Amino acid sequence: MNIAAESGKVTGGGDVRLAARTQFANSSDITIQNLTISNTAVNESPCAVNSTFRNLTLVNARDNSCD
Repeated sequence: MNIAAESGKVTGGGDVRLAARTQFANSSDITIQNLTISNTAVNESPCAVNSTFRNLTLVNARDNSCD
C-alpha cells in the first residue's frame, strides 16, 4: 500500500502512525512517502515488515519510524 504517492501535508492534531494489534498479523509492505509533516510525529510501533518511509519533510516534527 502506498500513502501519499504524489504529495500531502499533515499538520499537528495527531501523528502519522503505522501500528498493529496483537490479534492481527503485523503490518507489512507499506510505503509512506512525499509528505510534509509539521508539529507532530511519525510513529511506527511495533516495527512493520518491509515498511518504507521516504521523501518526508519534517518541520518541527519527530521521526520515530523503525527505518
